[in-house]
Amino acid sequence: MPRFSFQQQVLTGFIITLLFIFSGALTAYNRIRELQNDSRAVDRSQEVLKFTNQVLINIVQAESSVRGLTATGDSYYLDAYNENLSKINPSVDRLRLLVEDNPAQINLVDSLKLQVSQKLYVMSRILWSINSKDYDKAKADLLSDRTIVHIQGLIEAIKFEETVDLAAKRKASEKNVTETLIVFVIGSAIIISLFLLMFQYIRASFKKRKQVEDNLLETNQQLKNISEENKSQNWLLKGSTVIDEAMRGKRDLGELCDAIIKSVCLYTNASIGAIYTLNERNNLQLMSGYAFDSDHYNIEIATEDGLVGRVATGKEQFILHNVPSGYLTIKSALGESTPRTMLIQPVLFEGELKGVMEIGFFDMPETTVIFIERVSHNIAVAINSVQARSQFQTLLENAGMFAEEAI
Repeated sequence: MPRFSFQQQVLTGFIITLLFIFSGALTAYNRIRELQNDSRAVDRSQEVLKFTNQVLINIVQAESSVRGLTATGDSYYLDAYNENLSKINPSVDRLRLLVEDNPAQINLVDSLKLQVSQKLYVMSRILWSINSKDYDKAKADLLSDRTIVHIQGLIEAIKFEETVDLAAKRKASEKNVTETLIVFVIGSAIIISLFLLMFQYIRASFKKRKQVEDNLLETNQQLKNISEENKSQNWLLKGSTVIDEAMRGKRDLGELCDAIIKSVCLYTNASIGAIYTLNERNNLQLMSGYAFDSDHYNIEIATEDGLVGRVATGKEQFILHNVPSGYLTIKSALGESTPRTMLIQPVLFEGELKGVMEIGFFDMPETTVIFIERVSHNIAVAINSVQARSQFQTLLENAGMFAEEAI
């Protein structure tokens, strides 16, 4: 048996060591590539979830705009509809591109695209009816359309499929990590330094990835909070404009109160409402109402009586939850009902009581409370202006009568 020289043994050991290092490096390289592929797959799945949500959000907002246009005829809703409409098909096409390697998802996305096309056709048909002034047909089409239900079902199916796939990819990624660690652990002492280096690299990669995910989640939450806050602020600002427009040009107190209570109830989706102003006896006189019997228009309340009187005296907003049956009855073609919540808002001008609004809701968000409190100041200014104009006109008429008598 031939004996190797020292140089041959060193060379053989060096060659074996190089082969082992190369094999370990090749194995490590392949594992890292798999981890990178898993990471890209996870990112793709997250992007799929993002675009499915975007499709649903744009469709819901477009439909809401159509509903708003049908209900009010305000062109503002048409602008919002067009804005969302321009985003729907690109999002669906992007979603189709992301799932092109998944046959099951392709079928779902293709079905989603058909339903989206159907939904867009229905909305365009409703808009055509609105343009033709056929509001009854537009409302009927809007109520009968169930396409959004199918779209939501398909989107939930896509998200479920992607979530299952994402969980499997993460499990495979964790398995790859475990196998990679095993490969490094069973390595020889010769490549310990390399093993430690790669191990540190993998740890650093996962730490960075986790940090990126945490930052992304935090950023998404911040964006969501900002979006909700902006949405609320825009709703409040728009509402103030709507109420101001409704009050503009009204010179008669009754006409002004009609416009106020109608616009406030419509904008806040209130089910019933009433507005009282102080009369010459310093009592609260019901000036106008929304969604209840006109016989109630003769109501006169002393400022110490009932909840409305207490609010007038205390000059502070009051909210009554779990409204007793029959407290204030909503009249409609379908029958009578009682709101769940009543909001009673004093209308103050420079601290002086000008009136009280009593508004009922089946569901009252917190932003509605803020909105009514905010617009009550503008309403007080409008009522004060009309009353002051009326008093001034009365003075002028009296002065004219005195002048005629003097002549």
